[in-house]
Amino acid sequence: MVCIHVFFAEGNDNKLEESCTNKLANSGKQIGKASDYTLDTTNHLPEVASPGRKPSDAQHVFSREKEENKKELLSHVSRLEIEDLHCMDTVKAKKSESKLFQARAEEARNDANNLLHILSRKRKKIEDDDFYLKNARLKLDEIEEKRKSQLKELQILETSQHDYHKMKLRIESGMKILKANLELQRQRQIAPVN
Repeated sequence: MVCIHVFFAEGNDNKLEESCTNKLANSGKQIGKASDYTLDTTNHLPEVASPGRKPSDAQHVFSREKEENKKELLSHVSRLEIEDLHCMDTVKAKKSESKLFQARAEEARNDANNLLHILSRKRKKIEDDDFYLKNARLKLDEIEEKRKSQLKELQILETSQHDYHKMKLRIESGMKILKANLELQRQRQIAPVN
């Protein structure tokens, strides 16, 4: 609570201001808080120090102090309102930034999901290609084995055909010799009869 002492002697206006300022400083309260500017007029009544001033002058000084306190309080309230508006603007800006970051995070999450989907499709394609490649290798190995076995069969057939051809030539030459011998014998049998 602020205690106001009023001096009624003429020319003591400076003392009045100093006294009020000292009382405010000595009370340990800071200027600028709204609770500091409430007046307690019940416990501290203005003191009358000189008969030259009227009690209405004391009321005038008291009302002037009250108006000054009211002005300081209003200026402090307006400062608080400005700070509050500034805080609200800051909160709005932070909220909009938060929404922007959330939107970007959602985009990044969607991109990551899309990339994972693409990756899984490519992995499946690679696995399918590996499977087909392994099958193709197995089939190639099977085909190679079949080719080797058929090549062996062909070589056996060629060898047997070659052997058959040789045998046929021997038989044909043997048959020619036999025919020639038979012809000779026949001619010998016919010749003595003549």
